[in-house]
Amino acid sequence: MKPTNAKVPGCNPISSNCVIWQGPDIPCIDLCKGDTVSDTVFKLATELCGVLDQLDVTTYDLSCLNLTTCDPKDFHALIQLLIDKICALNECCSQNAGGTREDQVCPDDCIVAICEAFQYQDQFGNTVTTMPLKDYVVAIGNKVCSIVQQINTINLTLQNHETRITYIEENCCDDTPPALPSLVPTCIGTPPNALVLDDFVQILEAAFCELRAATGTATELYLAINKQCAGLDNENQLSGPGIMATIPGWVTSGNYNTVADAITNMWLTICDMRAAIKYI
Repeated sequence: MKPTNAKVPGCNPISSNCVIWQGPDIPCIDLCKGDTVSDTVFKLATELCGVLDQLDVTTYDLSCLNLTTCDPKDFHALIQLLIDKICALNECCSQNAGGTREDQVCPDDCIVAICEAFQYQDQFGNTVTTMPLKDYVVAIGNKVCSIVQQINTINLTLQNHETRITYIEENCCDDTPPALPSLVPTCIGTPPNALVLDDFVQILEAAFCELRAATGTATELYLAINKQCAGLDNENQLSGPGIMATIPGWVTSGNYNTVADAITNMWLTICDMRAAIKYI
């Protein structure tokens, strides 16, 4: 979410994914303390969209009213239409051209079809799709009151979030990237002055490439140390009694793994050969 004041001087934009909700848990919209503002605004917007869907008058079946005029355009007009209709029906029940008719049944007891949002299941598990007109009107009124309260709560919460986000944008963070640290090398660079991290890495990479070019790759080194004569541990010394494995410092085959091991055995072998030649 890009802040609307991202280009306003003095403001430091910050992603809503980096801001968390510090208010209390709101179970009815599954909002928990610690959620990001992105999640919070999404849940509030989803709830608001649901409320707006319920307020959409096009979802209500008004065919039973036998309207001779245009359908109501908004929820307020729908409620007013229902009130006017009930008032007209009540007047019809109580009066006529000849005077009062107390024996006539009031039409607010008539059964009408209800929209899907008001349908429910009875104790037998059957879906109830009709209601007495007066009960339907009461249910609609209660629903409208509940929706108005939800909208007021959502508006207050959104205003609170707007205030918090604005404060964070103006005071929280500096979006200037931090400077890279400097390092003083001991064996690379001439002279060994302090180097910025990216320069240090480049020089270190060049030095490593030179070293590998001189020594060979790890695979090549492993192949080289395996060139030691087979069974050399048990070969007799040339310059004295005993086998090669008994020479002090000799690396036996069970411990022989590195270039250092290979050089150690190589020099001990050379020294053994030199001593034998000198004896001859």
